[in-house]
Amino acid sequence: MAVVTKQKSPAEKLAELKASIGGLEDLKTMSKFLLYGVSGVGKTVEAQELAQLTTPPDKRILYIDTGEGWVSLKNHPQLMRRTRRMTYQGLAQIELLVDAIKANLPEFDDYGTLIFDEFSTSAKQFLHLVLDANEVKMMTEAPEFKHWGILSRNIERTLWKLLELKETHNIILIAHERTAKNKQGIEQLAPSFMDSISGSVKENMHIVARMTAEVTNKEGAPQYVRKLQVHPTKLVVAKSRIGGLDIQVPPEVFNKRLAQWLEEGGLVDEREVVELESEKQVDQSVADQDVSFTGFEVTTEEGA
Repeated sequence: MAVVTKQKSPAEKLAELKASIGGLEDLKTMSKFLLYGVSGVGKTVEAQELAQLTTPPDKRILYIDTGEGWVSLKNHPQLMRRTRRMTYQGLAQIELLVDAIKANLPEFDDYGTLIFDEFSTSAKQFLHLVLDANEVKMMTEAPEFKHWGILSRNIERTLWKLLELKETHNIILIAHERTAKNKQGIEQLAPSFMDSISGSVKENMHIVARMTAEVTNKEGAPQYVRKLQVHPTKLVVAKSRIGGLDIQVPPEVFNKRLAQWLEEGGLVDEREVVELESEKQVDQSVADQDVSFTGFEVTTEEGA
């Protein structure tokens, strides 16, 4: 039996059109971050600190875990408060989750922030599902273009589904890093996404930050020194739209600036984004002498 779809009247279509339009002053600033880096540098802990900072007091945090990332939070019990963990089971689960949140269903109506740890791992897991469904043997056969196409379409669809919450919820994505060549043939450190979807992910984030952790003995005992690179250099993919930040900053400096940004309602002086003097200096340890990619000056020990 054929299903008859009722056509909407012109008045109904016009009502839907009007409902989709609203004033900018009515929008609340919600943050969207992507943190990436190698394992063990503190991405999960920083993501939870960001979540505790950005989530309204009366809301909870939903931590979507593709592995056992939550274990690193055991040493930080203050970061686990008002947080619920959801074990990742597949892309369809994420779409169902978004629909439940949008419908304000009980037990889904009080989340303020979603952390996806790790979004890049979900893509890798889905690729294996695609290959298994097509009986591709990874040991002896290479994935074909159609397999990558299925993967990218589904991952991008999941991303768009998550972004349906971008005006009502904070979204924090965590990813591994990879080395990839850009269009100029330069190898860069970047989030571990396929080229076909990496642009979509980056474009929709306020911050794309690479996190690092170096061991130092400056104060007598070994300790980690963590940094976030939030502006691009020749060898590192990054992005910042909140302004007022140097190329690399400690997490505590970034978090303080973020708090200010949120307090100001997401107000950004565009001059701060690209012309702030403190952002135009890049140490040689951050970028090499070829400055054509970044547009930043490169300082030397002599101050040149």
